[in-house]
Amino acid sequence: QLGTTKKIKFLFVGGTIYRKGFDILLNAYTKTFKSSDNVALVVKDMGGNSFYKGQTAKEIIEKHKLNALAPEIIYIDQDLSEEEIASLYRACDVFVSPYRGEGFSLPTLEAMASGLPVIVTDSGATDDFVDSFCAWKISAEKRYLGNEMDGKPLTGNAFVLEPNEDELAAILKHIVANPSSIYKSGRIASYIARKHWTWRRATIKALMRLDYIFGTDMAKRLEQSTVEFEDDYLKYCEAEYLYHNGNFADAKQIYLDSLNSSCLKKKDFNHIYNRLTEIALDDNDIIKAHEFNKKALDINPINPDNVFMQAHLQSMKGNYIEALELITNVIDLWTNQKNYTSLAISLDDIFVYSGNLMLKDEDYDGAIQFFQAALKINTNNDEACYGSGLCFKMSGYLEEAREMFEWASKLNPNHELAIDELNQL
Repeated sequence: QLGTTKKIKFLFVGGTIYRKGFDILLNAYTKTFKSSDNVALVVKDMGGNSFYKGQTAKEIIEKHKLNALAPEIIYIDQDLSEEEIASLYRACDVFVSPYRGEGFSLPTLEAMASGLPVIVTDSGATDDFVDSFCAWKISAEKRYLGNEMDGKPLTGNAFVLEPNEDELAAILKHIVANPSSIYKSGRIASYIARKHWTWRRATIKALMRLDYIFGTDMAKRLEQSTVEFEDDYLKYCEAEYLYHNGNFADAKQIYLDSLNSSCLKKKDFNHIYNRLTEIALDDNDIIKAHEFNKKALDINPINPDNVFMQAHLQSMKGNYIEALELITNVIDLWTNQKNYTSLAISLDDIFVYSGNLMLKDEDYDGAIQFFQAALKINTNNDEACYGSGLCFKMSGYLEEAREMFEWASKLNPNHELAIDELNQL
């Protein structure tokens, strides 16, 4: 229990020192949010009484907490057991590590294993085990430090990575505004960490090196005498990984098997039924899709994901008015229910979907309002640009249409429909 009512909890674990980039995180967080925002930063400081003594940001954080208007920070510097650390990971939502330099960043991997997506510095140590399915990467520039440190020569010009603070702030803001991506990214993160980055696999790799040197077979014997740990939750996370890699058939079977699991929670089952609905639609099996969608609605009738899928099913049947009414409900539900979503559908995506429904009903004035609302939230939404272009074209405003199609094609050079419209104009 963290003693906060905030819905989104960002977690930092490690020494609050320069090399770990905590100053970058603190600046980005405090300039992006205020106390009324539904967000908290949880800081588990380490090494303040030993190897980082006199280097941590404890005093800065304590001073920050005196400001009643500042966003919430929960500061923990006491020693925690392994069980308590694991519990801390599970109590939070997203792990943040804007490091300048790391050897590996084991806390990042631990957070992933615990089901948290991560925000990390690009081009650093975490590139070995982090990808775009489970992480947001902060672009960084090299900052050179010279070829000497503490009076000792180095083999070359040393450098640290300097993460882009404004980019980190934008990532934090985006996640709080669109928390739907947290869940699915966390499941994929857990699969990657628990399947491919275990102590067993690391040990086997180390023994393989020794076997090569000494002509032994320690790695082979270890591999034969031990088994990889696997449980229902890991299998479920594998299904999410397979789904995002386009392997719908194998993902579907694991999702179906997971419905019999006793370790999954209500939100997991809700997500499974939505995934099965999507897969059924991909198979053009409308009847099955309806069955799975009804199961999700039975679990939570006001989950925006569930209502969105219900609207999509109506649209697939050509019932555009009914679909639009349901989508309007999704927009109304979004503010209070967005933290319970998991399909990574953002509000601007919902506005674009609404605009497309109105386009099908030839209501161009109504459609353009939805597309413009989407662009107010996300100026990089190429589909909102394309939809706006269609509305202007149908209404006879060809120059405005051209501008929107050009915008869409610049945002997405592979947007063939926008490029075709430009060529026609």
